[in-house]
Parts: sequence; structure tokens; C-alpha cells
Amino acid sequence: MKMFIHSLPILALAALQMATRASAFPSSAAQSQQLRQRDAPQAVSLIFEAGPAAYSLNITADGQEYFTNSDLSINAILAPDYNPNAYCTFTTASGGAVAFEPSLVQRPGIDEFPINELVVGPPQPIVSVTCDGFCLGVYGECVDFQGQYTAPCCNGFCAATRCRPWNDGSA
Repeated sequence: MKMFIHSLPILALAALQMATRASAFPSSAAQSQQLRQRDAPQAVSLIFEAGPAAYSLNITADGQEYFTNSDLSINAILAPDYNPNAYCTFTTASGGAVAFEPSLVQRPGIDEFPINELVVGPPQPIVSVTCDGFCLGVYGECVDFQGQYTAPCCNGFCAATRCRPWNDGSA
């Protein structure tokens, strides 16, 4: 019984500290809006290159399978706004093994920053793609004002509190 009486002030102090912390960081409408946007499936733009030919596929990262409806032998997949190496699964026509080598590419006059590229080896038709996950664009807030990690960066790395673009060393 004596132990319980001595621990009562400690419990009261802990409750007071938790209440103080909760009131120090009120949730705002902007934070709620940011969470709603993040919880919605993210738009994904993929560019499938087959030598001089190419086609685009705009999908959402909702875990559904999207068919490409193309029989071109793809040698590279560009992703200006997403990280397909981490969040996408590609199905090939042969169903055989395919190697995806992640790299960066910056198309002159098109891309402001280097973007994600998957080199497909050997080149072959991609039948479908499934993407699931969320990532932030360049200069997105990857660490919030409380110092909490919010999400991974799509095309770059988290430095300080923002997603910074990849630097390919050419500039």
C-alpha cells in the first residue's frame, strides 16, 4: 500500500506532462489536408522506352494491375514522379527473369532534375505493372516540424526537412 501512495505523484506528473505535450502541438487543418492527400493513391507516370519508340502509362499506386497493351521490347522505364524500383512490380510477356538496374537520367530540355530510370535487361515486352506506396516529390517535406519522418522521397534524398533532387555530378 505504501508503494502505491508514493507512486501517485509520479503518475500525476506523467499525466500532466502528456497533457502539456498534446496541447503544445495542436493539429492544424493543413496537416489534416496533407494526411488526406497522402492517404489517397498517388499518381504515377511511367515512360516505357523501346529504342527510338516510347509510350507513357499514367496509373495510380493503388495495388491494382494495369496492362500496357503493348508488345514493344522495352529497354528502359523512366519515372519522373515516382520510385518504381521500390514500389512497382512489372510482369513480362515471357514471365521469365528480368533484371532491372536502377539509375538516373536527365533528358535535356525536359527534366529539371535527374529522374529515376530502370534499365531492363534483356529488353522485352512489359505486359503489366502494379504499384503500391507513397513518396514525396522534390522539395516535399520529408521531416515535419516535430522532427518526425513523413515519407520517402521519390526522386532524391531527404536532407534537413526536404526532399532534395539527385545530383548526377554533371552540373
